[in-house]
Amino acid sequence: MDPVIGDNGKVYVSQETVDLYLQLLGRNEIDIDLLTPNMFEMEVLTGVQINSWETVKKSIDVFCEKYVSVKNLVITSVTIDGKMYCVGSSKGKSFYYSVSEIDAVFSGSGDLFLALLTDELVKNEQGLAASVYKTINVVTGVLNLSYQLLKDDCTTMTNASGKLYIPDLKLVESKNILIRDVQVTEPTYLE
Repeated sequence: MDPVIGDNGKVYVSQETVDLYLQLLGRNEIDIDLLTPNMFEMEVLTGVQINSWETVKKSIDVFCEKYVSVKNLVITSVTIDGKMYCVGSSKGKSFYYSVSEIDAVFSGSGDLFLALLTDELVKNEQGLAASVYKTINVVTGVLNLSYQLLKDDCTTMTNASGKLYIPDLKLVESKNILIRDVQVTEPTYLE
C-alpha cells in the first residue's frame, strides 16, 4: 500500500483523507504486508520530522508502535545531509541503501517502485532488504534510461523548480533492465 498523502512538504489530499489513513492504520484490524510512504508521508503518519538518522530511527519506532499490523515498511525516499536513501524495516530490523539521484521529476516512478517491490517481496525468499535492493537497482535503471531518451526532447517540460519533467517512463525500452538479474549487496543497518 502506498499511502499517497503528499510529498515535498505538501499534502496532495484533503485532511479528511489523511485522517482516514491514520484511523485505518491505527485500528490494526487490517494486515498490511507492505507500506511504502515517502519521507513526508512518514512524517505525517508518525508526527516525527525526519532530518537525521536518529529521527529516521525514531520515526520507525513510533510507526511500529502505532501500526502493528504493518509487516514491512519501506520509506521510499529519505534525504539526510543532501543525499537520498531508501529505508526499510521488517521484523525489528531497520536498514537503508543509498539511492542515486537524477536531476528530474518522473511521473509513475512510485507506482513502478511499489509494483516491482511487491513482486520481489512475494517471490524473493531473501527478505525485505534484498527485495528493496533489487527494486532500487531496476527502478534506477528505468529512470536513467527514460531520462537519457527524453532529456533532449524539446517537447519535454520543466516543473516549477526548473527540473526536467519526465511524464512517461520508457518501460518498453527498459525491458532488458526489468528482467536482468541483480546481485544483492548488504544494506547498512540502523542500530
